Amino acid sequence: MLLSKLQSRLDATLPDGYIEAVSVPGYQAINLALINGDFPIGPLPNAVMNAVIKDPAYWTFFWGSGIALALPTSIRLYPRNLHFRRCAV
Repeated sequence: MLLSKLQSRLDATLPDGYIEAVSVPGYQAINLALINGDFPIGPLPNAVMNAVIKDPAYWTFFWGSGIALALPTSIRLYPRNLHFRRCAV
């Protein structure tokens, strides 16, 4: 999805927010579309809060889940980065 489309969707719920493309640490080829890092963390106006609850733009807030979603692509694109590595769950 283009950043302009993501921004339009964000504008519908958080008009004071904007989308930033942020590189995943250690995987500079992968960018996540996140809400601006300096987005106010105080209380939201009631209308904005209701819009967020109705249709949350959760993808803009969660860096960890974005990395988790990005890593399978990274593994597929750069399998040599995992050569001789083990993963324990």
